Amino acid sequence: MRVRPLLTFAACAAFISLLPRPVVADDSEADSDSESDGAKDDEHAETKSSREAKSEAPARVSGGAIELTMVATLASYSQLSFVLSPMGNGDMSGTLTNIAWGLSTNPVTIEVAYGLSSHAFLGLLLELGGSTLTTKIKDLGIDQELSAARFLVGPKFEFLFSDSGSVRPFVLGVTGFTWAPQQNTAQSISLTGFQALAGVGLHWHLTENFSIDPALRAGGGIGWGTVNQSGYTNVPAHGSLLTVGLVIGASGWVL
Repeated sequence: MRVRPLLTFAACAAFISLLPRPVVADDSEADSDSESDGAKDDEHAETKSSREAKSEAPARVSGGAIELTMVATLASYSQLSFVLSPMGNGDMSGTLTNIAWGLSTNPVTIEVAYGLSSHAFLGLLLELGGSTLTTKIKDLGIDQELSAARFLVGPKFEFLFSDSGSVRPFVLGVTGFTWAPQQNTAQSISLTGFQALAGVGLHWHLTENFSIDPALRAGGGIGWGTVNQSGYTNVPAHGSLLTVGLVIGASGWVL
């Protein structure tokens, strides 16, 4: 009979239908998945690169930032021109010129400023320093002392040409009260007055919160005081001061 072969064929067909079939991916779907993975890799690399660039670049200065700076003068030139007015005599004029090199022979400046905006800063400048030179040669009867000091305090305005990047050029202006006494064994002069300074320089940011600041500063002022010299005591004097200096500063920034 043919029933048994038919049943055998049906059983084999059912068994074959139950076997697992290999999955063949569609070419278009594979390409789509590959492109998606590539796009994700590119996006990840771009995000990582952007994040690294942001971490390396100094932060942008904004309004409300605080700048604290200490400045040392590397080299300076100053000239004090004065006129004496002794009683009963005509006016007499004189000049004191000083050229100094090195950190130890120049004053130190401390500055603090507040950011009115990302480019404009307003603050206070304090400059002070002094030196004394004593010469004694007992056998020759020489005993001399030369001393000089400088004090300046006043408001400071600074303008940044760039509020981002590693190098940020700036200009500044200062007006203030100044006192500059000088004395040696034979004479002394002390003038008190007002001085204006202008400067141009660079903030070189090593990190977002620290910069090195080379600059050139120059200024002038007028003052009044007294002079003591052999035969003259408390002689009224007035004069003018000219200064030029090459300075280097270090600034801390609270952004």
